[in-house]
Amino acid sequence: MNQVMLVGKIKSNPVFKSTNSGNTICLLTVEAEKSFYGDTDEKPELFQVVLWSKLIELHRKNLKPKTIIAISGHLKPNNFEKDNEIYYKSNLIADKISYL
Repeated sequence: MNQVMLVGKIKSNPVFKSTNSGNTICLLTVEAEKSFYGDTDEKPELFQVVLWSKLIELHRKNLKPKTIIAISGHLKPNNFEKDNEIYYKSNLIADKISYL
């Protein structure tokens, strides 16, 4: 099962782009602590989250830095080859967003 839950705060202003087919996507950088209670000395981790057209319509006005959100979604591999090496990258594709 490919299901991800992430709770964190939006780190910077969202970036909106259009695909070649005319769809709009939104890229969010979300900062998340490893511990729910923040009682760790480790630095927060940054995740790139991708939103597609319908979800953007629902949440565009609320996607502001420092907003705490819960994201439910799935991972989509975005592997590529460069200089005869394969690089592995996964994007978190948001299916649902809730505000905390």
